[in-house]
Amino acid sequence: MVYIVDPSDAYRNHVASLCSRLGYPSTTFRSAEDLLDESAHNSLNGCVVSEVDLPGINGLELLDRLRAKNVSMPFIILTAELDVKYAVTAFRNNVSSYLIKPAVERELAKAVETALQMSKSAGDSEH
Repeated sequence: MVYIVDPSDAYRNHVASLCSRLGYPSTTFRSAEDLLDESAHNSLNGCVVSEVDLPGINGLELLDRLRAKNVSMPFIILTAELDVKYAVTAFRNNVSSYLIKPAVERELAKAVETALQMSKSAGDSEH
């Protein structure tokens, strides 16, 4: 599953459409809080694709909160602006990719495929 977090309806739908074309199920969220609510009720498996600039909790704080809940899925940052401080923080927190919007579809596709493979490999090693 690909969990897509972005305040833009158009961009959420764009990423969800790409995932569908690649054969991956996805679900979308307007805010970090919405995904955190989902994680409180359901086990999350797959990867997260998140904008940094979100209403309320930003994408990096979302990453921190998921990690604090022992949710260790690969995390892809997809952002409209390159902010060196955010990029450094993201990589220190082991994001799997940091892409600038509008991301080239093949770059985003490769990032999602790699993240899902990492997630599958981690799940296989846990059993």
